[in-house]
Amino acid sequence: MGGLLQIVLLSTAGFYAPASEEPATNCCRNLTVILYPFLPAKADYFFQIQHDFEAANKDVKLEIIDLSSNYYDPSSYGYVVTNEGDVYELDSVLLADVIAQNRIQPISGKMPIIADDYLKNAQTAAQWNGEWYGIPHWVCGYFLFFKSDDSNAPAFRNLKDLTGLEQIVGTHHSSGNGLLIDLMGRLGLGELYLSAAFDRYSDWEHVRPHLLNDQHPEADIESDLLRLRKLCDPNLGRSSRYHYADGFYGKQFALEHGRAMVGYSESLFSVLDEEANACQSNDCLTAQIDVAQVPLDDHGLRQISWVDLLAIDRKCAGDKLRDAIAFIQFVNQEDVMLKALKPDANASRPPRYLLPAKASLYSNQELTNAAPLYPKLRGIIETSFPPVGTNINPVLRGYGGEINKYLTKHESP
Repeated sequence: MGGLLQIVLLSTAGFYAPASEEPATNCCRNLTVILYPFLPAKADYFFQIQHDFEAANKDVKLEIIDLSSNYYDPSSYGYVVTNEGDVYELDSVLLADVIAQNRIQPISGKMPIIADDYLKNAQTAAQWNGEWYGIPHWVCGYFLFFKSDDSNAPAFRNLKDLTGLEQIVGTHHSSGNGLLIDLMGRLGLGELYLSAAFDRYSDWEHVRPHLLNDQHPEADIESDLLRLRKLCDPNLGRSSRYHYADGFYGKQFALEHGRAMVGYSESLFSVLDEEANACQSNDCLTAQIDVAQVPLDDHGLRQISWVDLLAIDRKCAGDKLRDAIAFIQFVNQEDVMLKALKPDANASRPPRYLLPAKASLYSNQELTNAAPLYPKLRGIIETSFPPVGTNINPVLRGYGGEINKYLTKHESP
């Protein structure tokens, strides 16, 4: 496509659409893609993908739909499962529901798939009843971040249970030395509940029955999340204002307003962005950051993960199917992913610290030089279990609502 492309936000429809400086022509085939929206520097990433894909596929006009106003909520407009597209980037928590609704088609046999190109947990999440229904793109899960020079750094690295974390941070710590974690949001609280359930019951066979309790969370696991709450400073952790403030807890960690931080890997983007672009002299973290698994119960330590999968609408055939496959192959090219992940000096953007599902990137020297925690993050996430099954998302959202009430009821006066 000729000329400089720009992203135009159509807020009423909730999506990004490309616009060119010249009137549209009938020269191109249209391809509509719903990309996972909760990414650092999302607008820049969407623009990069649109611009570079169209440059490499001049007969295709790409429309990227942005569902960041919803994506997960089945009761609201914009829910990804009810939106129309040609390619969907689906959180693996939704995969079985989308298959049950006959929204996507199997990819097995329609494009080359080399399983070992992807992290082991991503391979597991992408398949249903022996068929590949999605191509893994990103993976995510909760991690514990701390300063490598912390006096208890060895203990952080070797944590085995929630009691150990309590012993390091303490429920009566001084202000600014608590745990930084966002304990708001129905799905976020539901995910933390599920993570704690895996620490308690170890595997999906034993966890799944505890998600079938008529939307009422198990009291012992709820109490795990209350114990986490007590490790936070009183003014942090349970604030709606901070929940909706993009990257808030990462910025607080950069400002050394917490002893440790629990979050996804991309929380590091906010830490590094604050350090590079906002901190005043001597106000910010100077130590290196380290990472470990975060224990959420006293019965074990079992990492779980979610995988963002690129899937194809069941109606796609002919040229549309070929274009959809071309798009999936394009965004998963190592050079395209490397461009998205590494720092951009021109935009003063640090590494996004998203976790690629593509295994080779974790040994890419250019990436690990810029973002040295990638090998450690891989070591934690690759052995994780990705829960896949029907109705998980609405159950977790329901549990999250109940947990929110529980935590509010038990707030200290």
